[in-house]
Amino acid sequence: MKKLIVGIMIVMMVFAVTACSDGGDEGSGTEGTAVNYDFTAAELAGYINDNVTFNDFMEEVDPETVYELYGIDGSAVEDSCTYFSTGATAEEISVISVSPENADSMLGEINRAFNSRIEDQIESFTDYVPAELDKLNDPLIMEIGNSVVMVVCDDPDQAKTAILDFINQ
Repeated sequence: MKKLIVGIMIVMMVFAVTACSDGGDEGSGTEGTAVNYDFTAAELAGYINDNVTFNDFMEEVDPETVYELYGIDGSAVEDSCTYFSTGATAEEISVISVSPENADSMLGEINRAFNSRIEDQIESFTDYVPAELDKLNDPLIMEIGNSVVMVVCDDPDQAKTAILDFINQ
C-alpha cells in the first residue's frame, strides 16, 4: 500500500512540475521548420527585451547575483542573461542555459527556481504594488533545448510569440 501511495505522489509531483512550466519544450516551430537552438542567452534575452512591451526600464543583472537570488548552482550553468526592471514593476526576463550533460538534472532545478522567484515576488508585491500581481500570476516559463526562459510582463502571449519568432529564424 505504501508503494502505491509513493507511486501516486511521484506521478502527481511530475504533473505539478510540468504544469508549472509553460508546456515544456516549446519551440518546435511549424512542421518542417528547423529550430535554432544555437543562440546565446544574451541574444535571446535581448531579442525579448527589444520585441516585448515592458512598462519599466529593463537592465541586465550580473549572473552571480541572479544565481544567488534564484538559488541556482552557477557552476552548472553554461550561459545566462537576466534583465530586471527598476523595481517599480515585477517585470523580468531570464534565460539560463546548461550543457547537454547537465540538462536532465538542471532544467528541473531552474524551473523550480523560477517558480520560487515568482512566489517570492508575489509575496513582495502584494502590499508594495498589488497591480503587479496580474503579471506575476501569469508568467511565461518555457524550456527550449537546454535552456529555460522566464518572462514576467503584461502580455505573456507576446513574449511567447517573440521567443518562437527568435528560435524559428
